[in-house]
Amino acid sequence: MKKKDLITVYITNYNYGNYIDQCVKSILDQSYRNIEMIIIDDGSNDNSKENLKKYEKYKKIKIIYQKNKGLNITNNIAIKVSRGRYIIRVDADDWLRRDAISSLYKEIKKDKKIAMVFSNYFEVSSTGEIQNEYKRYNFEKVKMLDKPAHGACSLIDKKKLLTVGGYNENLNCQDGYDIWFKFISKYKIKHINKSLFFYRQHPTSLSKNKKKILLARSKIFKSIAKKQKKINCLAVIAIRGPKYDNSSNVFKKLNKKNLLDWTLKELIKSSVNKIVIATPDSSVVNYVKKKYRSNKIVTFLRSGNTAIINSPIDEIILNSFNKFKIRGRHYDCLMSISIEAPFRNHYDYDSMINVMKIFKTDSVVAVNQETDNFYKHLGSGLKILNDNKKLKLERNEIYRQVGKFYLLGKNLLKNKKTAPEGNIGHIVLDNISSFALDNEHDWARAKLLKMY
Repeated sequence: MKKKDLITVYITNYNYGNYIDQCVKSILDQSYRNIEMIIIDDGSNDNSKENLKKYEKYKKIKIIYQKNKGLNITNNIAIKVSRGRYIIRVDADDWLRRDAISSLYKEIKKDKKIAMVFSNYFEVSSTGEIQNEYKRYNFEKVKMLDKPAHGACSLIDKKKLLTVGGYNENLNCQDGYDIWFKFISKYKIKHINKSLFFYRQHPTSLSKNKKKILLARSKIFKSIAKKQKKINCLAVIAIRGPKYDNSSNVFKKLNKKNLLDWTLKELIKSSVNKIVIATPDSSVVNYVKKKYRSNKIVTFLRSGNTAIINSPIDEIILNSFNKFKIRGRHYDCLMSISIEAPFRNHYDYDSMINVMKIFKTDSVVAVNQETDNFYKHLGSGLKILNDNKKLKLERNEIYRQVGKFYLLGKNLLKNKKTAPEGNIGHIVLDNISSFALDNEHDWARAKLLKMY
């Protein structure tokens, strides 16, 4: 009988002393027996070391105590000291089902081109009660691989991981995103339609720090997009201005800064090639010309007829794009931007462009995932659309467009399409970046956002 490969299971621990016993025991209890275990304590200051002492006598367990280095540096340390052909990371607050490793191993051995195998999982509370079972799509039918596997509890071919450079140590989270995009461009990935691990949700979970996560994702998108063909982007901000609209907020101040400036200060720092301020109001044109010396910003004094209430804004934006395209510069995409969402970051704009580059989409939108239940009236009453019960299916997830900006590719523009459609990609915004000023109550709330 052919001997099964050695698999390295490494546990990353930072202040999860109250959970680590359950994690270690789940690995020791695996039906797949040819395992070595590495536990890396990343500078914990709780009771972790006391709980780990009892495992120091186990021959198959190696414990490393280190000063806090962060997740990805720790991942690479585990790779260096591991002896297994395959590796799997388990966070110290999570645990595996008894057949997890055997199921993953069986799948990865089917094809030498597979670099990673991942599964569905159970979401559990801080005390370990199952809250949901999260099931992914059938990946045999998925065409856009823009939703990576969970960063932990996936079985990875170590040699293939090393060929793509291992983990990016400039990132302090989102290791799963990083490795996913490195793998899909070179190797196969495989999904198992089983829930093989238990993913703990609690207040100290890294996944709760949304802004930190999204910033890391933007860096990953940027890194991957560097290898893609460059695309030039024209951004259009259509503004009526106070001359034509008494309710115009363009010069209204939010925390001592004009609303227009909130958008431009970040947009200038982005990879957008040209920013067009399209307005019929000369006061807006004069303000922009006086304050901004950047070659990136140009003004387009459009006809006053285009400022009539209910005039089609899409047509104005498309005309602005065509006008500046004719001036001798080739643009591959158009970003339509409203100034009414002032807290967007420059990396939000960049991520939108990079997603279009990576996945060759027709358009890209900014979204937030909705976790509440939604209903539709069918004549005889309401029917739930996204049943938020114990089973969570990826295909039933609902997203809401946010941020008041979107990106259109050249195929849509060629056909004079002015709204996101076709093959639509997405980026996710945090709650602050997606915040919009739709009424006076929103303005009052915005002024209380101390971080800005």
